[in-house]
Order: sequence, then C-alpha cells, then structure tokens
Amino acid sequence: MAPYFSHRTGRFPNTAPAAQASRYTARGGGGGVFWAGTLLEHDPSLGEARFFVRTDNLRSWLELVAKRLGDLAHRLSASVGVEDLETYAIWDLTADKAPTGVSELAYKTPRLAVDDVFYEARGATWALLHFMYAIQIEFEPVLHDKKAMVSFKQIIRKLDQAERFMWSPIVLNGTGYGVVANHSLALASYISRADSAVIDLLDLLKQ
Repeated sequence: MAPYFSHRTGRFPNTAPAAQASRYTARGGGGGVFWAGTLLEHDPSLGEARFFVRTDNLRSWLELVAKRLGDLAHRLSASVGVEDLETYAIWDLTADKAPTGVSELAYKTPRLAVDDVFYEARGATWALLHFMYAIQIEFEPVLHDKKAMVSFKQIIRKLDQAERFMWSPIVLNGTGYGVVANHSLALASYISRADSAVIDLLDLLKQ
C-alpha cells in the first residue's frame, strides 16, 4: 500500500481510507495530543476521510495546538524547578470567603525524567512540524484569504528551529547562568515562540 505522507513534499493527500485515518493523529505522552480529527469527516458510504477546508475547522485545531505547545513549554521549564503562587482559591466560588493569604507551589522534573520530557517534546514538535507542512498546502486558500500565510510560515520557522541538530550526546540540565547548558530551557524557548505565533494566527483568523 502506498504511503499517505510524502517526506519529499511534506504533504498529506485530500483523502485517505478510513482505516488509515489515525495516521493524521500524532500522540504525545501525558494525555497530550495533536489531533487533526477536527479537520476530517468520515463518510461510511464512501469509505474515506475527507478534508473540509474551512476557517472554523482550522481555528479549532490550532486552539488545541496552542494548548499542547503551552503545556510542553511549561513541563520543559520545570527541569530547573518552577515556583508559582497558588491562585486557584481565588476562583473557588463555593468558598465562604476570600483567601487571606497565598501559598507557594514548587515542583521540579525528577532528574531521571528530564530527558524523557525533552525527547517527548522534540518528538511532538517534529510531528506538528509535518502537520504544518500539510496544512500550509491543504489550507492555502483559507490562509491567503485571511492574509495569514506569512504568520503561518512563522510558526513553521519556529518549529523548525526547535528541531535543530543536537550536538551533545546527552541532555544537559544546567541551572541558572552556570557553565553547563540547559537543553530543556532552550527547547522551551523555541516552543514558546511557536505557541505565541499560533495565538497570533488565531487572532488573525477570527477577524
């Protein structure tokens, strides 16, 4: 059976057998997912899954992408420890009165799990990068109509930078401004830029 993705063109076809529809989905750990199901509709009578090239479909998928990228960047930042203030109590409508003080939340990725999170994020961004190549082709009319092609290419550029060749044989986890690099924070920076570009594109598609 012929492959449904060309590594030369970076393009997914307009249709694919229903049994292969799952190939449009790239899953990440921790329940996160880049899901293209919002772009597809399966017609049992035709036995195929088809794209619907509409702005609302693209926008709903990009909203999932933005949430997933934000989650990845946050988890990568936890490699050096994250200290936040507990703000959930402020929004607790069932509480009798407002909280009198705030508590601190501190969490850090376990030392032996730093490389797991790093390579999960690298794999997720690699999968998303190829989704973006496909979306750029399939949704070209929508992107041109909204004058959003430049913004979309900016997302691809940031994701591509996140996939640069890694010279170090191991994932370094330096802290602060020390001598040793921190690869998790470097990747989080690229992913955060891509996330910001996705949010800007969403605002543009809503106009």
